[in-house]
Amino acid sequence: MFHWKNKHFGSKPPLQARQTPHHSAVGLSIQNSLLLGFGAMVFVMLLATFISLFSTARVSRSMGVILDTRLPEMMQTLQVAKAVDTLAATGISLASAITENARELAFQRFEIAEANLEQLLNSLGSIPKAINDDRRLVTELTQNSRRLSTMAKQRVDMKLDCHLKRERLFSNLQTFQQHLAYRVRIIEGDNDVIGRLLSRPSPPIDRIVEMAQRSARWAPVQRFYTEVETISGHAFAAIQDPTLTTLAISRQILKASLSEAEITFKKLPSDINSSLGRSFTELREIILAENGLLTLRKRELMLEIENQNLISENSRITRLVHEATSGLVRREIFMMASAGQSADETRQKYTLILLIATGLGLLGITALMYFHVMRHVILRLSWLSEAMQSLAAGKLDAQLPAAGNDELGRLGFAVRQFQKTAVAANLREADLRLSNQKVEKICIELEQKAQELARVNSKLEELSATDFLTGLANRRRFDEVLETEWARALRTRQPLPLIMIDIDYFKKFNDRYGHQAGDECLKRVASTLRTNLCRAGDFVARYGGEEFSIIAAGTDLTGTRKLAEKLRRAVQAMSLMSEGSVLGIVTISLGIGFCIPDRKQSANNLVGIADKALYQAKTRGRNRVEYSGEPQK
Repeated sequence: MFHWKNKHFGSKPPLQARQTPHHSAVGLSIQNSLLLGFGAMVFVMLLATFISLFSTARVSRSMGVILDTRLPEMMQTLQVAKAVDTLAATGISLASAITENARELAFQRFEIAEANLEQLLNSLGSIPKAINDDRRLVTELTQNSRRLSTMAKQRVDMKLDCHLKRERLFSNLQTFQQHLAYRVRIIEGDNDVIGRLLSRPSPPIDRIVEMAQRSARWAPVQRFYTEVETISGHAFAAIQDPTLTTLAISRQILKASLSEAEITFKKLPSDINSSLGRSFTELREIILAENGLLTLRKRELMLEIENQNLISENSRITRLVHEATSGLVRREIFMMASAGQSADETRQKYTLILLIATGLGLLGITALMYFHVMRHVILRLSWLSEAMQSLAAGKLDAQLPAAGNDELGRLGFAVRQFQKTAVAANLREADLRLSNQKVEKICIELEQKAQELARVNSKLEELSATDFLTGLANRRRFDEVLETEWARALRTRQPLPLIMIDIDYFKKFNDRYGHQAGDECLKRVASTLRTNLCRAGDFVARYGGEEFSIIAAGTDLTGTRKLAEKLRRAVQAMSLMSEGSVLGIVTISLGIGFCIPDRKQSANNLVGIADKALYQAKTRGRNRVEYSGEPQK
């Protein structure tokens, strides 16, 4: 509290060696000395203010020429250049408008900018030659902008027509999908059945031949469906082509694709041929007709090229206007520089006078401060200050100046009283500091031990509830969550769904690829299950071995089935190779247990229901979802 030091007093002689300055009642007091110094400063400030005001009035007359005449003319010239830039910018807005509202808004801005520019040109009456040059350039700029507005109207109409054509193309593609998609799926299903029949030890040859002949008869349907989707995809891509060259290439590709599709179309069965003939003709018209998608895109690209040419022409005109106005600006700047030079000369003259008067005033104030304030006040104040610094630094035996009847004398008496109080406070502070240090040391040790214990407990709790291999919750944690959700569902009379999951042919996978690959398979399946859960409240755990379980509390039966099917597709989409599986990749079987808890049952009954559904999924061919339990009420 009293131990800080001041470095400014370290090199001065000891206080005991100094002599007490004479401070008798003769002369001015401290208050009168300050009033005298303040009065002198006010006089010097008033004198400086008078000189400054007089100088400012002379400079203002010179600056009036700049502010009232030259500067407004230059600003008007710059405003003309800015208005020309604004008018040119509206042309860019017109060129980029893709909707009717955007075009109308851009054209309104153009008309406002045109009127504003015309008003500014009329205000430059003192420079007729510049007005004539600017009017000619502005006329060209206005004509170009009106052409941009016309082309914007055409572009908006083409955008609308192109949108309608895209809708027709999408509707046409849906028509093909309605007539052909289910037939393609039948062909693919027959091929899958043929593959499974051939994998049997004694395949039924007659049935296989019959199904193969039927698939061959329907093969053109599958090919035509593929060709139609390819043509639609090329058409959607072609209307985004950035250049005429790429658009011409896309047209050739689509022509060739339509010719190939027409050949395949003739090979289709007669019923399909008659039902889709009109749709196929409409597809050709939408893409290649005179007002088709490709022709509309060609016109749009040509409009863009013309827009860019007009914008470039507007930029050239804007550059010419800037060159014309630059000469006017330079002329006004020269005139303002001449007026500014005259004002600067006046300012320098009166600044010199102000410096001389201020210097003389400051010299007088300095003499007063030195011969009276320094001898009568500063020396005593310095001694008192050093004594106070010594007390603050802990040197409580410092010598203090004698007390007196003036302001500094009364302050010295107060400091003496403070010295006595500081000595007593220092003793109390030393005892208190020692006690605080002991308490802080004990508190720090206790806090460190508490933090270490909390970290150990958190780590133990996490390890006891987590499966080491997959990072999911383990069986113990699953049992705890299931009991909790069972009790909650029992209270609320809400259904509780449980999904049991088993990796198909996992033993064969382990035997063929080894346990290290099996562990990696478990990790990937666990990660996929965790990633594809629908809600944050869904709980997934490793039930044991290659089995997993999911508690989807609060989900109805329909939502649970959707979730199970989503998980099955997600694992299949991993495409993790498994030669022991029917599909050649890793799949899972899922069983859904679903019931409304009551007090006659326990959570184990729900596990048994889900296990039964999982068993049904495995016996019915695996890679499927089965349900067991009571329906949702």
